[in-house]
This record gives sequence, structure tokens and C-alpha cells, in this order.
Amino acid sequence: MSSESGDGPSTGLGGSSSSNSTPGPRGLPQQIPDGGTKGKTIYATFSDIPKDRQPEQQKPAKYADLADKLDFQGLLKVHERPCGREGLLTGIGGGAAMGAIRFVFGTSVPKAANWAVGTFLLGSIASFEYCKFNRRQEHGRVKRLLKVYNAELKKKQEEEEASKRKAEEERRMEEVKTKQWYRFW
Repeated sequence: MSSESGDGPSTGLGGSSSSNSTPGPRGLPQQIPDGGTKGKTIYATFSDIPKDRQPEQQKPAKYADLADKLDFQGLLKVHERPCGREGLLTGIGGGAAMGAIRFVFGTSVPKAANWAVGTFLLGSIASFEYCKFNRRQEHGRVKRLLKVYNAELKKKQEEEEASKRKAEEERRMEEVKTKQWYRFW
């Protein structure tokens, strides 16, 4: 029988084990020989992991760390992103139209401005996302088209190579036919 020291490999969850394997702490295997993990060490609890193998403890996030990671220069270049310009222009147009319509129909200026800003935000986001959706669809169509084109190109190249090989074979056969079977010295 095996000892309960927990030093060696185990083939199962405690119970019956072979003479060369021992169960790990609390009857759990420490190492699975040539099994699903291919001899990697399996630890039963976090406290069983050696100190040099334990993961780093994460520090709590602070607002100062978050402010350092923000890139405000990216906000200045939003119009350069794909679909950014279209989204902004749609939002500006929609917001201005909604604010003007609300003001003309008797709403106070602050309420009309709120409607304009809200419409700008919703219109910009909706237009931006719709544009991104269309770009993804177009990208998928282009990938499929390239796949078909490459397959046709490969097929055409293979046909050309086959015709070249066939022409070469025919040329060799002609050479053999026209070649004299005797020689003059």
C-alpha cells in the first residue's frame, strides 16, 4: 500500500492507488502521470502552491491610475476614425434639427437645447454603430470574394501548369517519334 504523505504522484482521488503512487493532501491527486495533464502538478488548494508559483496580488484601482491611462488626444482625433466623421455629422444635423423644431413649436430654449444635445448623442452613436455594422458586413463580403478569387486563381494556375506539362510531354513524344533508331558513325 502507499503512504499518505502526499509527496508522490497519484492516479486517482484517494481510495485505491498503485504501489508507486500516493494520494495528495486530503486525498486529492498531486500529479497525474501521463494523463490528461501529461505529468503537470495539480494543487489541491491555493495554500498548497509554492510561494514562487503563486500569482501576483492585484492592487486596488485608483482614480489617479485611471486618469493616467486615459488618452485625451484620442478625443481630438475622433473624426479620423472610420465612421467617426459620418457619426458626428449625422448627430450634429439631427441635433440641430430637433432643437430647432422643438424651439419653433413653443418649447423653452433650455428644453430645446436638451433635446438637441440628446438627439445629437443618440444620433451620433446610432449612426456610428450602423456604419461599423456596414463596414463589418463589407469586410466579410470582401473576404469571401477574395477566397473565391484565390481559389479560381489557384485552379487557373494548376490548369496552366497541367497544360504546360502536357505540351512538354507531347513535345518529348514527338522527339522520340522523329528520332532515328539508328546512328551513323
